[in-house]
Amino acid sequence: MPYGKAGVAYALWEASNTGSVSRAGDAASGGSVVGSGGSWGTNLAVGVSFVLNALDRSSARSIDNAAGINASHIFVEYYTLRTEGFGQAHPLRLSDNSWAAGLAFEF
Repeated sequence: MPYGKAGVAYALWEASNTGSVSRAGDAASGGSVVGSGGSWGTNLAVGVSFVLNALDRSSARSIDNAAGINASHIFVEYYTLRTEGFGQAHPLRLSDNSWAAGLAFEF
């Protein structure tokens, strides 16, 4: 069963001591350099899921009665996160693309 997900994302971040950050202290005189904040963006995912209940309906009913698990799935999905700031003045861009696979349960 193919599926898709979409949403608004807010990525929290913090950086300290070295490198370029959003808020600078007096690093030249031994002070620390610290920055923190968040960046707005979007997340999207597409995937496929296989319902394991179809393999053994009797076992699926038994686990539903015993543990309340209505269905179990194996899935693979591609996920993309774009935190470009939605008009923020100086966002930290924390965008990423990734794959995920796993086992999911419906209660």
